[in-house]
Amino acid sequence: MTIIATPWCDPPHSDDDEQLHPVVRINYVPRIIAFSFYLLMTWSIWGSAILTLQFGWMIALGLLWPHIARYISGRAQQGKRQEILNMHLDALFSALFCLVSPAFYFISVTLAILCANALFIGFYRLLLGTLSVFAISLMVAYWFLQPAGFLELSRLSEGVSTVFLVTYFSSFGAIGYYLTRQMIQLNKQVQSLSLTDTLTGAYNRLFLDQNLTKEIHRCHRLKYPLTLIFADLDHFKSINDQYGHAAGDEILRQFVNLARHCFRDDVDWIARFGGEEFVIVLPNSSAENGSLVAERIRRGLDQHTFSIQDIEIHVTCSFGVSSVNAESRATEGEAESLLACADNGLYQAKANGRNRVEIVALNNEPPPNVSTSQKLPASSDV
Repeated sequence: MTIIATPWCDPPHSDDDEQLHPVVRINYVPRIIAFSFYLLMTWSIWGSAILTLQFGWMIALGLLWPHIARYISGRAQQGKRQEILNMHLDALFSALFCLVSPAFYFISVTLAILCANALFIGFYRLLLGTLSVFAISLMVAYWFLQPAGFLELSRLSEGVSTVFLVTYFSSFGAIGYYLTRQMIQLNKQVQSLSLTDTLTGAYNRLFLDQNLTKEIHRCHRLKYPLTLIFADLDHFKSINDQYGHAAGDEILRQFVNLARHCFRDDVDWIARFGGEEFVIVLPNSSAENGSLVAERIRRGLDQHTFSIQDIEIHVTCSFGVSSVNAESRATEGEAESLLACADNGLYQAKANGRNRVEIVALNNEPPPNVSTSQKLPASSDV
């Protein structure tokens, strides 16, 4: 019989133990506790008689079996399959203990724990196997041992069983709570990994596609503007060719960190569009303010020197800026149009000499206080 261990009852293990299947490690200490309980329960029924040779096999089994089970599972090629076999042996040994102390309450407690443990580990498939082994072992052992009948448990025995039941099922509740918390955290991590570019730490294209439209709808609903910045590192292919892709990757990482220091935390966000292209979304920000953010990033990058493997590399970036007018009506495909306008501004910045910011209005309508195409020269001071 086994009990699932929570992290606080999982024993310290060496590097060799890392090769053990998790179920083997989990069951080790609970198996010791369970068989110790059997010995304690048997002692509460038979008293000092348990120290005679008649019960010697029970003491040896209770003390040695958990360690033997761990050893053979650790040496097996398929540790999980061996551990399932060990759990069936747990059911067999539990039946033998029940025959030695044939008390109805003791057998009921054992059966309930075996069922709960089997369902927790392997659900109905393991439950059926466990119950079959327990029932067959009980019948065969009963045929050969022919016990006189059920024993009446003393108050001490009932107290031991009750304490064990409360402890056992309370641990199940604690395990369920812990596993639920673990599952929530893992789901958050999986969601974060699925929406994050692993190289730069920026959001990925999937996140951009899923959230840009939502941001635009929100800006129309709440009547505030939204600005999008399209950024592309200049001559990045030549950097990869000259210094290697490892240097290029480091530049991309540092660029994202630099950009994040230039816009608002928890409001604005940056996503990697592809390669060396990035999209920065600025909710509740006009095109003019967006151009100032882009210029802030451009100047910071222009003044920054990348030191990679004792090599100093200077990189510039071009920016295209476009915005959504909060007073206009939402249109289908507005996210694609906004991206296209910002991309057009980026193309103009490249054509006009790179390392600059260009603003292009959405749907050819000039944004407030900004001309249809506004150039911010490299010497601009923000």
